[in-house]
Amino acid sequence: MTITSEFPPDATDIEQISPYMTRYWLFDHQIVVFKMTSVSREAVDVWIDTVKATMTAWSSDHPYLAIHDMTSEKTALTPYARARAEELLPLGTRTPGFAAIVLPGTFVGQVIRLFMRTQKNQGVHNEIFFTLQEAITWLTTKMSKDIPVEPDEMTITE
Repeated sequence: MTITSEFPPDATDIEQISPYMTRYWLFDHQIVVFKMTSVSREAVDVWIDTVKATMTAWSSDHPYLAIHDMTSEKTALTPYARARAEELLPLGTRTPGFAAIVLPGTFVGQVIRLFMRTQKNQGVHNEIFFTLQEAITWLTTKMSKDIPVEPDEMTITE
């Protein structure tokens, strides 16, 4: 898979949830991607509400696999976003899985990565990445084994 535009070529069911957030799917709906372009309170509310609805509707037949793409220059993990994200913790016990948070490779991104390593995961294991490629590669190793994927063959051009 080579990503040369806003979305990977195999992205399906691309939904513009709000002017600040898009949700799309990869690998036959095994991975959901939430792409943020703002961290205004309105945008964060839409993001958290959409993630909650997605997790609640997730089939228990497959692990919950999500990417939170926050690489837009207008996004950051604000105190309000972190506080609202705490609401997702109880859902993780009902829907265990893995979430990749993709941040810009800035100093702040590095600090957030260090902070996240000290946090206890509850249900959904979170990891920080600095490219969408790294996040996709990590999550494909967590997918149900009934759909063949060659993560080594995926390349993302940014």
